[in-house]
Amino acid sequence: MSAKTSLGAFRAVLRAGSYTFREDAVAYKDFIQQTKGLFLKNKFANENESQPLINDAYEAAYFIRHGIVQAKKDEGKEDYRVKLDKTQVLEHIDKEISLKQIDDRFIKRMEKKVAAEQKGKEENKEENKEQ
Repeated sequence: MSAKTSLGAFRAVLRAGSYTFREDAVAYKDFIQQTKGLFLKNKFANENESQPLINDAYEAAYFIRHGIVQAKKDEGKEDYRVKLDKTQVLEHIDKEISLKQIDDRFIKRMEKKVAAEQKGKEENKEENKEQ
């Protein structure tokens, strides 16, 4: 991989992961190990092979930052809590809504919606394990 651009891509992926997994140390540690492994695997790729890989890394960084949310189960409850920021909310709503229209109440509603979806996914996993 070309040193300058691959290093930038590596840093972009790590920054995205550090934001997304900031409250989940185990997931972040696994993320770092896998990211390093993938970059080291392609360390000696030639210029023609490296550019698509670098582009993929930047796309992955964007997805990791904007497309992944971490849900935490509330202690003693069956509910999950999700913390979203404005950019994550904008990725998943109607594009007619502007940033000015996204206030704390709107974000809380979106967090509850995502948490409910996460809870449903967890319940489906449990049902599949039982079968």
